[in-house]
Amino acid sequence: MELRQLRHFVALAELRSFTAAAEREHIVQSGLSNSIRALERELDAELYARGTRPVRLTPAGAALVEPARRTLLAAQSAGAAVQDIQSVLTGRLRIGVVGSALRLVRVADQVAEFAAQHPAVDIHLTQASVVEMLRMVGAGELDCAFISAVPTATPRVRVTTLVIEELVLLVRDDHRLADAGVARLADLTDERFVDVGVDWSVRLIVEAALTAAGVVRQARCEVNTWELFLELVLAGAGIGFVPAGLAQQTAARTPRLRIVTIEEPELRRHIQFAAPNPGDRTPATRHFVGQLRRDHPGISD
Repeated sequence: MELRQLRHFVALAELRSFTAAAEREHIVQSGLSNSIRALERELDAELYARGTRPVRLTPAGAALVEPARRTLLAAQSAGAAVQDIQSVLTGRLRIGVVGSALRLVRVADQVAEFAAQHPAVDIHLTQASVVEMLRMVGAGELDCAFISAVPTATPRVRVTTLVIEELVLLVRDDHRLADAGVARLADLTDERFVDVGVDWSVRLIVEAALTAAGVVRQARCEVNTWELFLELVLAGAGIGFVPAGLAQQTAARTPRLRIVTIEEPELRRHIQFAAPNPGDRTPATRHFVGQLRRDHPGISD
């Protein structure tokens, strides 16, 4: 059994597509298929169901995924001592990021600096929900992630708060709260809301606060992009909570939208950095964390 075969199998298990897995592994699709067939012959078991799209793992394949990931991580750690003293760092760095972190934590600048210093490292950036990115870091599918805090813990993942941002209410200029500038959650009973997805951190924070305040909401519109969210608020479909930075940028260029600050209770979200426990990090992740600690010394090394 070769590490290459396990890496190809894990790529297929994660992406559920031979085309996508081959692209990630930088090989032709036939090469990936041959590699996985050789692994199946060695294990004397079929690892995926033939003729299904997306690819569906067999029970044997599902059982192999986590041990294969642990084996690959152990192999990376075994080479860490050598790579750490080499002048050229290699490998890959898979980073998850929420959109607000691009603005608040200068993620693009951090990635650009790392890429300039370590040109032999392949860097992959992914955007997904916070809950999904935490799962991916814990499962070894991402090396680290810039996320907003959610009320859940993930095994084998260490999380550090980098920035705290206020959440505010965005309303149209003809709304009853538009000229007030401030409100309490209790003032929002029976309001119609525009919401982001149920697994977005803003939604989780707002839902918990409204429930605690005993606020009952009416029918709502749910979207999966901030762009559509803002368009619906502007169209009068409802009011909605947004990060303060996004609200300020939007109100500055859209006069019909107004910001309302919540004074009781104050709503905040934490922008955080999530990474595996130090002993489980790849060499590239350790170097990236070391770079981040210059600006954020609270991150564990």
